[in-house]
Amino acid sequence: MKNDLFWEIPSSLDMSEILSKHPPEFKYHIDKFYYILDYLSRGMDLEDLDNNEGFINLNAQKLQEAVHDYRKYLDYLLKRGIISTDMEYVVGKKSKGYFLQSYARIHKVDIQKIPITSWPMIKRKRKVDMQQNSVRRIKSYAAILCLLLSCSKSFIKYIQAILKDELVDKKKSYDIFN
Repeated sequence: MKNDLFWEIPSSLDMSEILSKHPPEFKYHIDKFYYILDYLSRGMDLEDLDNNEGFINLNAQKLQEAVHDYRKYLDYLLKRGIISTDMEYVVGKKSKGYFLQSYARIHKVDIQKIPITSWPMIKRKRKVDMQQNSVRRIKSYAAILCLLLSCSKSFIKYIQAILKDELVDKKKSYDIFN
């Protein structure tokens, strides 16, 4: 089966070169770096749903599912100045936010596509892409509905909750008709 999956990261980042010039002090797989960078890059291209000043919240539990030793990877990326963090963590409410430095001065950056080489990451990427496509579809439908209807604030909160998976994760309910 042909691998048609790619990481999408800023073209200004050459992780192969960075890693060869400054090898980490731990055993690593480049796809794990790309997973984190791709996640941040995609998140920064979307609207700031969390109103987090451009920082993308990374849930440690979810990240650990894909990159078991994620902390080492994040620390390396922070040390090299590739990402920065808001250092804001509130138990049960807010994960630490991370920002891809390639986006620091310009809003839109050129993206490069890098083939995924690790089979576990290929499986993970397929799952993530399916979820993101579902969120995009819901977001599009919500935008159309809000244009056609006079949306209440509670309906908008309901749609935002769906996009943030709050309804599934926290079993919240909203009165969407008020």
